[in-house]
Order: sequence, then structure tokens, then C-alpha cells
Amino acid sequence: MPEKNTTAKRQTSSRQLLIRSQIEIAAVLVALANDKVPLTAYLEDGELLFVTRVLHVDAETGRIVVDYGPSKRANAALLSSRMITLHCERGRMHLQFLASEPTETIFNGGPAVQFDLPEVMVQYDRRRHRRVRIPPHVPLRCFVDCPGVKPFEARVADIGRGGVGT
Repeated sequence: MPEKNTTAKRQTSSRQLLIRSQIEIAAVLVALANDKVPLTAYLEDGELLFVTRVLHVDAETGRIVVDYGPSKRANAALLSSRMITLHCERGRMHLQFLASEPTETIFNGGPAVQFDLPEVMVQYDRRRHRRVRIPPHVPLRCFVDCPGVKPFEARVADIGRGGVGT
């Protein structure tokens, strides 16, 4: 019996959306700002994590403003980059976009970073496998102890074939 090609089926069944409209991109960024959704970017070949949130979106000038991150080293690496990829989770979807031309600015009296409005955004299902929430009365914990990372303990929130949420 010939082998079935399931690749095309997987690609169409996985919800993926490429957003190119500047109006839609601005609307998504405004929603992220309103919900205070954390954004992350990996810098210096994945060695540094930059964490921020959208503070302001100006669709007319084509600029967005994000908060300074808590790491001075990550902020410096960000400002020395021409372009970074920002990621976030929005509901059950993963969203990512390129942020270019970071410059320091002041927003509402505090330090911030300004970028050009992204030209395109990608939104896709972040999980292929169903997740099962761990009931609060079941204290399932995970202990992490590996080289280069300070050992820590985390509570497992959900579990599935695709991984564990802590």
C-alpha cells in the first residue's frame, strides 16, 4: 500500500496566519499593550534573554515603544542590534515579529526603547498536542539542577505529549 503524504494535511490543519496589514499589526500590538503581555527576545546567539512589554503604538508614525527590560546587559545588547525577533503567547497562539532600528527614548518619564512598526507578523498554534492541567491539590513539582544554571524548583501546571508547563 503506498505511503500517504500527511505533511500537507498537517500544514493546513495547523492554524497559521501571516499578518501584513499595518492596521492589523498596530491593532494586535495595541491589544498586547492593553493586556500587558510579556514579550521576549533572545540576544547574543541565545545567551541573553530580553523581556519587555509594549507601552505605546503609534500607527501614524509607524513606531512602537517597549519598556526597558530588567537586565542592563540585555538592554545594551538590544540597543546595539539592528533587528531582533520578539515573541509572545496570545491565548493559544504564539506570535512573533521582527523589531528593527531600536533607539532609546523616554516614555511617561521612564526609559524605553522605540522600534519601527513591524512589516509582518506570524501567528500560529503554539501546541499540537492537548494539554492536561494538573489539579491544584496534586503537588507535582519539577527540580532543575544542571550545569550553568542555579538549581530551582517549579510547580508543574500542565502536561502533554508535547511537553510540560511550569
